[in-house]
Amino acid sequence: MYYYSTKQARTNKGTFLELVKEQAIEYEPTKIVKSDDVFELMKALKVVERDVEQFWTICLDSKNNVCGIFLISQGGTNGATVKSKEVYKRALMVNAINVIFSHNHPSGDTTPSGADIILTKALVSAGDLLGIEVLDHVIVSDMGYYSLKKNNYI
Repeated sequence: MYYYSTKQARTNKGTFLELVKEQAIEYEPTKIVKSDDVFELMKALKVVERDVEQFWTICLDSKNNVCGIFLISQGGTNGATVKSKEVYKRALMVNAINVIFSHNHPSGDTTPSGADIILTKALVSAGDLLGIEVLDHVIVSDMGYYSLKKNNYI
């Protein structure tokens, strides 16, 4: 499985976005069935070990197989800026049907902040407009995880 980023490429015909394969990782399963699978994936990517907040989008096909993993934003120790446009641009590039969001809390406390809940609701609304379902938003740390879906925020 791979995770991707985008880069702008300029040609004599204009500017366009190009997918760039960043890194191959070994991870099973490639199908996301539950929040535990998201947590294991974030551990494999070492997101739980980061000392700054990172926001990731996991893109899924109609059978919930991973079709792309994107680092959307990296911030400081207590926040990262996330824009719906950046999240869904990547989901559309890989023809995702569903998405799962995940970000880390470097403090170790996975309790969602008010800003986390507001962001999640905004991203769900944006996904609804595009026909892309948000299946979960999982906050991770080296201490465990918190599923906003399991706790009825989605």
